[in-house]
Amino acid sequence: MTQRQLADVSGVVQANISALENDRRAPTVETLHRLLAACGYELLAVAGARVLPFPPAGIDPESILGDAPDEAPTITSDTPMAVRVRAINDVLDLADTIVRSRR
Repeated sequence: MTQRQLADVSGVVQANISALENDRRAPTVETLHRLLAACGYELLAVAGARVLPFPPAGIDPESILGDAPDEAPTITSDTPMAVRVRAINDVLDLADTIVRSRR
């Protein structure tokens, strides 16, 4: 596939694809997702046995998660590992629920 063909299929500007290909630019998550989707792949988050597909390109994370208030983190470097793991699993559960509700 040429850069022009990939640009047409993905919606990413050909000059941007060239810059990515020649290491002059790093892709944003949205650009990476568009390019992967155009090539028949899907962007996934993997945590152990859990696999979570990312929302389609162009979805604003704020529209999914809302605007969270600025507050001090509840998990710090002193937080026990079991609590950290539980928090990560809770976030993955929430993200999975959100993604499935959008399909």
